[in-house]
Amino acid sequence: MVGHRVDVRTRHRDHRVALALASHRVLVVLGYDSIYEAADHVPELLRFDLIGLEGFDARLVEQMRHANLNVENLRLLPEGEGWILAEVGAESAAQAELMADELVQSLPSNVRTVTLLDEADQDRVWRVRESGPWRDRHIPRAKR
Repeated sequence: MVGHRVDVRTRHRDHRVALALASHRVLVVLGYDSIYEAADHVPELLRFDLIGLEGFDARLVEQMRHANLNVENLRLLPEGEGWILAEVGAESAAQAELMADELVQSLPSNVRTVTLLDEADQDRVWRVRESGPWRDRHIPRAKR
């Protein structure tokens, strides 16, 4: 168990370094037929050097529509009932885009994707994820 903890700390430190060097980011939004299918795919996604990985389902989208909260941002999601936001980052835009392309090329054909290069669109999609029932808690986002 002690060795495992060391590995976790090392990975955490490496992730912080990668995040600090990620001056260019690309957000890949993955659409699945269900949140369960999305969850089953997470281990495959963890093979990539992601700086962000979040998921949500159609229930969140329904709640957003009911509350009329950030509904204009839903147009940026691919078709689906479950979504994963997979964010990659690198020192250059070209490198970040290549990482995103490699991720997209690895996906099964039934996964629908939208790749967002524009920072404003990325922020709009992150706002979708943050629109859940916990939205009243203030959790500041890291500055880019």
